[in-house]
Amino acid sequence: GPYEIVNVQPGDVLASSAIYSPVTNHISPVEGAQLYWMSGDSTFDLPNAYGSCDPGYWKDVADTRMCVVCEPGTASPGGTTPECEVCPPGSMANLPREATECLTCPAGNFSADSKSTS
Repeated sequence: GPYEIVNVQPGDVLASSAIYSPVTNHISPVEGAQLYWMSGDSTFDLPNAYGSCDPGYWKDVADTRMCVVCEPGTASPGGTTPECEVCPPGSMANLPREATECLTCPAGNFSADSKSTS
């Protein structure tokens, strides 16, 4: 069933602020209530500071809203990036997993394929 979201309001007062439905993954505000975050934001939307992914991960905004690790040969700086960059030919991911950037191949080396990790 649904869950009641009890939130600390200014003045350290506890108040029912919203109802969360795990079936729909939706938060419905209680009429006249505010939802306060530790960042100081007062919104029913998740502040960006709480929705950012670590480097090497991308944000699945279309489906789960979860952070997903980049596949080998791809990279992401993190944040709310909606996909990992495919490392193009002539470059390679800086790490086998959780890569944060695509690097140019060292002198004397070349990767003809995209998504290279070495």
